[in-house]
Amino acid sequence: MGETCWSEFELIDTFFNMPSADLPDEIIAGIGDDAAVIRPDGKTPLLVTNDLMIEDVHYRAAWMSPFDLARKLVRINVSDIAAMGGQPAFGLLSIGLPSPLGENWLQDFSGGLSQAFKTFGITLIGGDTSQSPGPVIVALTLMGKAINGAFVPRHSPRPRDTLYVTGTLGDAAAGLTILESQTEDSPSHRNTREAFLITRHIAPTPRVAVAGEIAARQLASCMIDISDGLVADLGHLLEKSDLGAEISLESIPLSPAFRDTASGCNPSPELLILEGGEDYELLFTSPIQPEKMAKEIAGVPLTPIGTITDNKGIRIFKDGALFPVGTGGFKHQFKQKDSNHE
Repeated sequence: MGETCWSEFELIDTFFNMPSADLPDEIIAGIGDDAAVIRPDGKTPLLVTNDLMIEDVHYRAAWMSPFDLARKLVRINVSDIAAMGGQPAFGLLSIGLPSPLGENWLQDFSGGLSQAFKTFGITLIGGDTSQSPGPVIVALTLMGKAINGAFVPRHSPRPRDTLYVTGTLGDAAAGLTILESQTEDSPSHRNTREAFLITRHIAPTPRVAVAGEIAARQLASCMIDISDGLVADLGHLLEKSDLGAEISLESIPLSPAFRDTASGCNPSPELLILEGGEDYELLFTSPIQPEKMAKEIAGVPLTPIGTITDNKGIRIFKDGALFPVGTGGFKHQFKQKDSNHE
């Protein structure tokens, strides 16, 4: 008896992706974007997304408190709404909890949730609770609004569009590497650079204001947040086209903390930049050339890093030479036992 194995996206496409021809008229964009877009009243688009976090899969309790867990759960969902150019509004929380919980677990988690909801103007309107036989499982369904009806889809790059990113890349991956290297003998206090990188992993900053401006000013032809890694998420932008992309590694913006620390985190720091993920910065394409594009929006830098090409495939260049890289990014794997029909 053998096994069939699917990646996360293969599983969705195989079992859960409804053909576009079968979608109701109210659905503008369904499975496959950062958030679904529906127009229930025929007028105002509503953005809907969902993310979950499972203990020992998405985080470890040793380095993420219940407060931080709730805060990150909200922020990664907000980032999906932001990637469409929307404004978060309403949330549905579902939690599966083991018994007994640690002391003050619920108080700390609800405190982080309340703080994050207040920060982003979100109202909790319902959800579900259950006992879990094993790990903590938390999930948030978030609904947002496309201000003035303007939103940015994921799958519409155009040849010769410029690729832009917000902020800096690689920080969260470096922070995760530092956390994973912790031992009982590790110092209790990190230096300022390491603390910055760890914070970028535990408490990412969704680019709501930046994305809203990009959508309102129609600066982007398509956009995504960088959660799986630059190469993987760029692949998501290109997956429904016959286009490719070229990126200059030297043009990717890096923080001073990353430059000073990354070589100690990974013998190939480039892989943290290209494949690390969880920075939740925006990656978007635009027909506007760099000399005419704003250098920053809402105080956040915009950096051109490459170009959309007519040739399929993603090519990374370092010092003018092709830099070898795979598809990159973390991938869930799902296996199913096959029946033996002999």
